[in-house]
Amino acid sequence: NLGTPGAANTEYVRLLPSSNVYYLQPIQTGTGVTRDMNIGPGNNVGIRVTTLGNVGIGNTVPNTILDVTGTASASLFYAGTSGTALLPAYTFSGDPNTGLFNKAADSISITAGGAEQLNLTATTASISNALYIDSNNNVGFGTTGPAEKLHILIGSF
Repeated sequence: NLGTPGAANTEYVRLLPSSNVYYLQPIQTGTGVTRDMNIGPGNNVGIRVTTLGNVGIGNTVPNTILDVTGTASASLFYAGTSGTALLPAYTFSGDPNTGLFNKAADSISITAGGAEQLNLTATTASISNALYIDSNNNVGFGTTGPAEKLHILIGSF
């Protein structure tokens, strides 16, 4: 235990062994209340782990599992879902139907307002199905099957 667990209404941290894993648990003596854990120099909070399990980095009130305030970097980022045009896998705070999603293997799509705007695959590219570029670099307007280097289908817009 770090702190004074016997004194009334004092804060302390308890190290709990459980199945070959140790847990740090901040507690307020006398109440048995589990508290948020703050990690940082002095009274400055660098990392906060809430009683709900949310982790804040540079943020004292994390609202999600990981809530970072400021610039963050990673060598790899993985989305747990492919997403859809309406609910993209990578999105923006306050605009959940705009972002990136994976429509099929070797494909990435950009969506805005819940509608696919651009799709890129290993062999094709299309913009809202108004512009299409196939694997032979044929460009089609109004068609997804351009037969020439530039194929414009009149009356399809």
